[in-house]
Amino acid sequence: MADPIQVAGIVPAGTGFHVDRFSRRVHAEEPFSLGMTPAGFSRISDDGSQTTLWPGQSSAVISRPIVARAGDAGFAVAFRRGDADSGVIRMGWLDQRGERRSELGMLSVASGMLDAPALAARAGGVLLAYAVRQPNDAPWGIELSPAKTGELPAATLRFGGGDPEMDQQCPALAALPLDRWFLAWLEGDRASGRRIRGRILGANLAPVGAPLELASTPNHVGSLAVHAEGSELVVLFTERARRQSEVLRAVRATCH
Repeated sequence: MADPIQVAGIVPAGTGFHVDRFSRRVHAEEPFSLGMTPAGFSRISDDGSQTTLWPGQSSAVISRPIVARAGDAGFAVAFRRGDADSGVIRMGWLDQRGERRSELGMLSVASGMLDAPALAARAGGVLLAYAVRQPNDAPWGIELSPAKTGELPAATLRFGGGDPEMDQQCPALAALPLDRWFLAWLEGDRASGRRIRGRILGANLAPVGAPLELASTPNHVGSLAVHAEGSELVVLFTERARRQSEVLRAVRATCH
């Protein structure tokens, strides 16, 4: 898992400096970055100026923000505040210009260990996915939280499309045509072997068809990402063998 307090930039500010921690670049009509600054979660313009979107909690450790564009409605933003043992999922909305559109909401997540979230969006809404491990040492599992455009998730569903006896972590999401979604995840561990699997989800988030077996590896997998163009997908993941550099790999898939 990446260092959640990596310094991504330092901006001079009068007698001091603003430290931009783990920012995320947003490719809007006028591009900007999002990240935590001493004033709170902020929008950072290319000229270095900053606008505080959601003030406070600037000392909190956060995962790298994820941003998804929901058509003309603007951008959904999500991240985990806190570490894996005590974190919570935060989510909010920005308009097309990067101005705050909603409060920064907090998802209700069962106690236990919590991975950083994944996020995908379309014109009608968004879908959040995150891995949770309960305190009773049960395997890691993935939870799904849908929301309408401009709103915050009001319900959480447990994803049941993988092997319930295996750890399921590192979810990644993409929006598909016909109101469907694609979920990729890492399944297994070093002892049982690690697999990258994928599943189409219907509009009601129920699995559609059989799982896709995308890749297998005995090595550590750091993160996953999915990019979709229509029914064509590319799944990216980072892999690192012991004492070796991290390698980025890509797998292509087609969803019918």
